[in-house]
Amino acid sequence: MTHTWSVAGAAGLYALAGCLSALALARAGHPKSTVAAAVVTWPLLVGLLMSPSEPAAIGPYSHHIDATLRHTLAALATVPGADLSTELKALQSALHLADQRIQVVDKILAHELGGAEARVQDRAGRVNADRLRAARAAAADELLAVLAGLSEVRMQVGLMALSELSLGDATAVRDRLGELRARVSAMEELA
Repeated sequence: MTHTWSVAGAAGLYALAGCLSALALARAGHPKSTVAAAVVTWPLLVGLLMSPSEPAAIGPYSHHIDATLRHTLAALATVPGADLSTELKALQSALHLADQRIQVVDKILAHELGGAEARVQDRAGRVNADRLRAARAAAADELLAVLAGLSEVRMQVGLMALSELSLGDATAVRDRLGELRARVSAMEELA
């Protein structure tokens, strides 16, 4: 009888660990399929929970960047042999740097203009503030365009998953990621 209780207790602890892992993965924004699989296969997914996370980049688009790239990585996981995680990590870092620069501009505008433009009294200061706002808007538009380009990448990956494109077309996906990375690099040069 003691053996039965031991087995039942172990099974209960295993299920509890699976549920807690699934909850943690859901809060981290992983796909629902991964969250559901964690209930039973949580020992295999511990790496997702324990992987060192990137330093929290807090910019106006940081959550959008992370969610978009997380969905792209999840789509790539469905295609065997299409490992583009290195390219996506490089793109993520570059996007977060651009996002941080936008955040710096937001802080400057908030401090210098104070909502009522109290600190910017002279004409030259107002002209510079207008130029800074325009540059910030252009940088944000470019960042959002790169994120929209990732949607195209996910479509290509979807076609690969359905075998309408061959794995050789992973090169096309890799090339598209390179183009997106180049766009982000161009943003860095303009800054």
